[in-house]
Amino acid sequence: MPKPSPSGSRHPSQRSVSGMHWVTGSPALDMTSAHTKPPGQPPSQLCVQKSPLFRREQASSALPHWLSRSHASHSCAPLSVQLARTDALVVVGDGTAADPVIAAVAARGRPVFRARIVPDRLAAEALHGQRVLAFAGIGDPARFVRTLKASGVAVVAERTFPDHHPYTQAELTELIAAAGEQQLRLVTTEKDLSRLRSDPALKAMATDISGFPVTLRFEDEPGLCDFIAARLRAASEARLPRNHHD
Repeated sequence: MPKPSPSGSRHPSQRSVSGMHWVTGSPALDMTSAHTKPPGQPPSQLCVQKSPLFRREQASSALPHWLSRSHASHSCAPLSVQLARTDALVVVGDGTAADPVIAAVAARGRPVFRARIVPDRLAAEALHGQRVLAFAGIGDPARFVRTLKASGVAVVAERTFPDHHPYTQAELTELIAAAGEQQLRLVTTEKDLSRLRSDPALKAMATDISGFPVTLRFEDEPGLCDFIAARLRAASEARLPRNHHD
């Protein structure tokens, strides 16, 4: 997950407050593809991971991001249903692919926040002069490769895996062998590297794999923080016991 900028925690932790799933940071949000909420969740619930409080559209993609993904437990709902439950839209990147959704959300009086992925300068410089085999198991691995190349990294080979892919020893062995044959450096996302190093069976194999950190930088970070704070306050107040004597 992209880390927040500039003041957020490098490795934000997810917490649940007053029934609202959110991620600590300023702002560290996992704004993945939009889906309908499971039955029983209140429409006002602040749920920034796998939910439509924040819709995320990748403006540079050929298709809006929510059209191309699904989640194990939630099916993608029609746009009209999602718009009715959308409180804000986050547009990542430039381009025009998300323009129809932007217009629809804006027409409902909902805020639209723009953001872009910014690679870590020092990490990019450390890879300059090296030939790289890039791999990723995220929602848009091609974007990861494009980010590396745009940062001046010489990506010679690439491997893509599904989002949240559970890597196996055989797969990692193949990646290491493929990189070794061409004397390439293995580079992946911080998200993938964290999964690899947290798996006891893969931790030792991932020692020489480099993570490539990026920041999701918002154009109007104060406005986004104010929006989240207001939603948190409203949700918290709604859950407080009512004074029946008033």
